[in-house]
Amino acid sequence: MQDLAEKPYSFGKKKGKRKSCRAIGFKVKGNAWRLVFRIIEAENHVEILSIALHDEAYNSAQRRI
Repeated sequence: MQDLAEKPYSFGKKKGKRKSCRAIGFKVKGNAWRLVFRIIEAENHVEILSIALHDEAYNSAQRRI
């Protein structure tokens, strides 16, 4: 989370429908999780769209875009 706060642009942009998003991948007990977020430059903050297992994280984020 510290990297997200200090260097949000260091995480690659997604493509296609989620092109405004970026994601952080991590593993918990061998399962791939994602924290999907977007940078709101006008307000100088990041908006966390979802934190979930890999596929569900992206599906959930898509519903919030």
